[in-house]
Amino acid sequence: MPIIPLPTAGTQPHPATGQHPKTAAPHGPQHASARPRLAHPQGPCSQPTEPQECKRLQAFADASNALAMAAHYLRHPAANLPAARRKTVQALGALRTLQAMEGGAA
Repeated sequence: MPIIPLPTAGTQPHPATGQHPKTAAPHGPQHASARPRLAHPQGPCSQPTEPQECKRLQAFADASNALAMAAHYLRHPAANLPAARRKTVQALGALRTLQAMEGGAA
């Protein structure tokens, strides 16, 4: 007895066109290939190439995330002060690291 594959979602031909969705030609401005391409595929926010720049960005992200979490802990009616204090200390440490990388006085 031959094995007949079961149809899966997205493989049936469209009832109006008779084309399979994966092989149908793109149409309309909403299709991704209709959008204009950028000159730089990764855009202006591509990954930094210098290790020092990566460390600087990581320190900034650490400070930002820690301050966001501290604010989150303080927003609730039963404010979690120990956690907010811990996150604030982490943020200050990240800012000190960032300041030291920039060459400022710590």
